[in-house]
Amino acid sequence: SEPSTTHTPSREKAHRGAHRHFVFGRMAEHENETAKREALISDVFAILDQKRRGYISRVELAYILDAMQADASVKFVVPESLVPTDNMKDSRVTMSDLRVLLSNLTGSDLEDVKWFAESVVKVETELREVWRKAVQRWRERVECLYNRNLHRYLLTTQPERVSRWLLLRTSMNEVNKDDTSVGLLGLGISQQEVEVLFTDETADDINRCSDKIEPFLAALELRSQLSVVCIEGDINQRCPPELDTRITEHMTKMAELAERCRELACLLIHEHTLSFATALIRSGAFSQAVIGETSKLIMSLINYRVHENARDYEKLCRQKVAEYLEIDYAVERVDLDAERRRLHIPPKLPGRRSLARSEELQSQTIAEWVGSLLTLRVDFDRGEMLDVLIKYDEKRLLFLSDGGDRQNEDAPISVSLFSFGRTVVYLLSRLDVSSHHSQHEHRTPLRTHLWKFLLNVLSSAGERGRRLFRSGEGMRVICNVIRGSAWGMEREEVSPDEEEDREEQEELYHPGHDLSGFRDPTHSWPYVDYIKNSRSEYRYYTMDFLDDKFYGSKDRMLAAAFLEYMSSDAMWGEQSLVEEMMQYPNTLQVVCRVRPPGCSLMKMLLRAEGFPEYLKLTARGIAEVYVRRSTSMLCGPDATCHSFFPVCYYPEHQEKGVALEAFTAELIRVETTNVELRILAHAYHSLQACLQEERSMREGEGAHTDKPHGSEEPLDEAMQLEGGITECCKLIASRVPLCMEELGDMSVAIYMQVKDFTRKALLAVNTLPPVNPDESQKARGLEVAKTARLKCLQGAADILFTGENRYPSESSLFPFEFLVVLRIVQLVRLREPSVPPFIVELQDSLEELTGQRSSFIFSDSREDIELAGAEYPWRTGLAALNTFRVSEVPLRRSELRRYPRRSPLDVVQGLEVILADYSNLNIWEEELEANSHASSSTKDVAQLEARVVRRSVLLALSFNHLCYFHPKMVTLEDSPQGLSLRLGVNQELLTGLKEQLQQPPFAGLQSGADFAAAFRRGEQVPEGASCRSFQGSNAGAIVALHLAVGESKAAFVCMMGNWTMWANCTKDNSQVLTECSNVNKHFAFDATTRE
Repeated sequence: SEPSTTHTPSREKAHRGAHRHFVFGRMAEHENETAKREALISDVFAILDQKRRGYISRVELAYILDAMQADASVKFVVPESLVPTDNMKDSRVTMSDLRVLLSNLTGSDLEDVKWFAESVVKVETELREVWRKAVQRWRERVECLYNRNLHRYLLTTQPERVSRWLLLRTSMNEVNKDDTSVGLLGLGISQQEVEVLFTDETADDINRCSDKIEPFLAALELRSQLSVVCIEGDINQRCPPELDTRITEHMTKMAELAERCRELACLLIHEHTLSFATALIRSGAFSQAVIGETSKLIMSLINYRVHENARDYEKLCRQKVAEYLEIDYAVERVDLDAERRRLHIPPKLPGRRSLARSEELQSQTIAEWVGSLLTLRVDFDRGEMLDVLIKYDEKRLLFLSDGGDRQNEDAPISVSLFSFGRTVVYLLSRLDVSSHHSQHEHRTPLRTHLWKFLLNVLSSAGERGRRLFRSGEGMRVICNVIRGSAWGMEREEVSPDEEEDREEQEELYHPGHDLSGFRDPTHSWPYVDYIKNSRSEYRYYTMDFLDDKFYGSKDRMLAAAFLEYMSSDAMWGEQSLVEEMMQYPNTLQVVCRVRPPGCSLMKMLLRAEGFPEYLKLTARGIAEVYVRRSTSMLCGPDATCHSFFPVCYYPEHQEKGVALEAFTAELIRVETTNVELRILAHAYHSLQACLQEERSMREGEGAHTDKPHGSEEPLDEAMQLEGGITECCKLIASRVPLCMEELGDMSVAIYMQVKDFTRKALLAVNTLPPVNPDESQKARGLEVAKTARLKCLQGAADILFTGENRYPSESSLFPFEFLVVLRIVQLVRLREPSVPPFIVELQDSLEELTGQRSSFIFSDSREDIELAGAEYPWRTGLAALNTFRVSEVPLRRSELRRYPRRSPLDVVQGLEVILADYSNLNIWEEELEANSHASSSTKDVAQLEARVVRRSVLLALSFNHLCYFHPKMVTLEDSPQGLSLRLGVNQELLTGLKEQLQQPPFAGLQSGADFAAAFRRGEQVPEGASCRSFQGSNAGAIVALHLAVGESKAAFVCMMGNWTMWANCTKDNSQVLTECSNVNKHFAFDATTRE
């Protein structure tokens, strides 16, 4: 049926209701979607606005949306304003801005955005937590160092920005401040400040920064543990083995950390590690393993030379290193004796107690460290540590290819770290073999290494090293090592106190001689060495040189080479070395006596402009010791013998003191010149003895062995040595402080002493028979035989009679004083182109007296035999020739008193008596009869023997007393007129001489000065008379008076107030002995002479 076109009301109403319901449904759905969208946008905004700031980052939102595009399920298009670009700028996005920006996104898209934002924020939160923990970790580690002001050493290990941040929190003037010092502007290391610092850093970056702090914390922890471990247990005892092991491990780890980087070393230095480690070694309470590892740690710390390259914020570290190395050590104020005692004094506190006292740890330096290593008890330990020190110091000299520090040859050599303070003084102290045996090194190999170490240390120290060498009396030490045991006396190994007591006891037997060297069995000359306080200068310990048998004297060779090396221009140079050599007064005395002698050193010393002043100061020091000792013995009270006692002479009283001081000063002045000559003579004698030894050795080798092929090299060395010795001798001669004018007085004094000494020597071996030979007389004879003076006279007589000293080991038997003057005369002859014959004959006498030439007994007899049959003016041919050894006849005081020599008149009168007595002996025919009649009575034989003895005495009185006659024997006719003929003197001549001397202007004159003055006054003198004064002093050292009687002439010679008649014409046997044409020439010194 057709639908009804009319609607019923009910249907329309239903239709309107349905439409309304649809509309409302759609509206509700739209409202729900809008609300949901708003909720999603709010959620996204809330998720991204974690800090509830009311805005989010546009860049963050853009990157989230951009990241979502990587997911294929995401279909929305990112708004153009949120597309990331390279130059995109961030801005705040509010809630309303977010609605606009996300308006094109569907609910589903917003849900995806919400999920993705939640995921991103969750990840960021987790990362933030990790970052925060990393920041906290870094802060905690830095805080450990910051609280102790050690964070400054982290600067170079952190990134530049972090380093600058730490630098702002570091005080630059931390020296003399405590460890609570803060940085600039009161900045700290709070959590907030650290987070701001690392805002742009990741956790990994922060952790890497933290990892670089770990070694510093480990070093700090090890340092703290070390202080605790070292004082565990009973600190009054040595460290037990288990603690030794732990300490060794700690030291090894700390050394490894210090070697890793410079900043770790600085941190340990800041924590007083250098002083603590040195105190540990010095305590002597730990094993050698601990000492070795501790030394490695010290070397690792100082190897960075922080005192040279410290940064501004490392001033405290630089100061500690400088103090440890003693950079500012005052060399001029060093007290050598105090430093030597400090080096060898045992620890004040037992065991490890010193490590528990902070004051003991602050004063330790590199000198204490080195000194402790050099004084270890075990030889092997000392040698091991010394080798470690040498190798460590040598690194600065070697190239990188050899394990050193230098890049190439052009790289400068670093200054040794041992060359600033007392280390050099301690090294020299250990090398000083003249010190007590407990204070120096006994082993030759170790002394050799010490010299090597010292040479390396001083090689780059420059002027400072030279001043340190001088403060340690280096020249004295070197000379004592070079001398070794070559001469001097053996020293007993006793304590210093016992040694002092024994020296005092020895002085009871040898008063006044304890400093002179008289008891040296190697014939050392007395009064040529300056000895300041004790006899240790010329004494030695046998144990110091026991190694020489196997090792050789390498320490002595190296000590000599040390000086020669220092003379190079690269080191001190010759002038500076000479200045150092002159710091020790006995340098010349040592270098001239060693074998082989130090010719190069002697040449430098002798050629120096200041040598005369150096020699004078040395001589004055020796003279002052001798003179003041002698005057003190003279003036001081001594109840063991007669002295100024009980009325004493006190120099403390002003008048007495002034008088004694003036007297002493004049004695010192005279003795100074004597000692100058002795020193030079000693040097010359030592060189001549060496030259003689070398020549004898070469002759001996040539006589027993055939010269091998290619033996020219040793010969060249010998010739070089001989040439060097010869040159040194000439230099010594040029330094003799004597002119020819002064030589007159000295030569006369020597001549008179030779004559007097020879006479006394003959008396010493020709003693008178005892009057009553009982036991007391024998005891007295034995006591007298022990005196040194008599021994010397007996030894000299032995030399005169046999030509050699049969007791070379007994130094008291040798006439040293004449050996001294012999060398002085030889030096003068070496210096001067010509000398008077008087000096030549004086040298001959001295050579015979000291055994330097063969005895006359074996040298002159052949010449006399040749006179047989010859015709001379003093021969008649009626009697045979006889040779008399007038020098062997002793002349006693009673004989000499009968023949004074105060004036020429005394000499003439004495000769008159002697010639008369000689001619009246009447023994020549009786001798013949005695030989032909063997049955003569005993009485006649005794009378004949007495006359023969008397003849010898008269001859000796004539030639050795009244006449100036040099030879030791004389040949003349064996007749009553033989003596008169040989002299050329007869009764007529003597009478004429006596008449002239008894008349004006000679009447009453005695001294040579009186006769010289008479001639100067121009008084009328006999014809042919003359007087010549050979100037040695104002009065004339030698005065020669010439007188004539008719055609005959005679001359008289005055020396030191004693007159003799000239009878020394011995060069021409055709002349009589008194032929006086050569008298003036004989005494012609190169001085102004007057007639």
